[in-house]
Amino acid sequence: GSSDVAGCPRKAVLSKTEPGDVEFATLIRFARGLLAEQLILVAIKDSSYKWEYQKEVAHRERPFKAHIDFVFKGSNALMVMEVKTVSTIPSSPYESWIEQIHYQMGLLQEENPKKKVRGCVLALDLNEGAIKPFPDFEYDSMLYEGLLQKASHIWQCMQHPDVS
Repeated sequence: GSSDVAGCPRKAVLSKTEPGDVEFATLIRFARGLLAEQLILVAIKDSSYKWEYQKEVAHRERPFKAHIDFVFKGSNALMVMEVKTVSTIPSSPYESWIEQIHYQMGLLQEENPKKKVRGCVLALDLNEGAIKPFPDFEYDSMLYEGLLQKASHIWQCMQHPDVS
């Protein structure tokens, strides 16, 4: 998934090959993220936007896929929106967020080569009721190719976890 590719490769492989017990605090963070997505769904459900929630995208040749929180559909463009819940909204997006959205945009661009693909990360601090969009990410083929190399490395390590 895109969060695996955007994060530490070693952590991604270990979480798949040696899953441990999930801590309660982690479960709370997951639930917080789902709650934020539900709030967005309530806000847009009656809008005139054409959108899709939890859209699965896959690479055309390799076994890579991702789930995109929201895809907004225009006649010539698609907008990826990744929702992040935070305790404090940062002044700029984290590098892992940037990599995650670029991986998602790349997979979506492959499925829709005739459309322009853009992205936005929406940070929400549920405690404060604060929201900050980090807009204007554009599909970048060089960045996407680098992320595909990282995904390939993770995939190879998962196929042969006993090899360093």
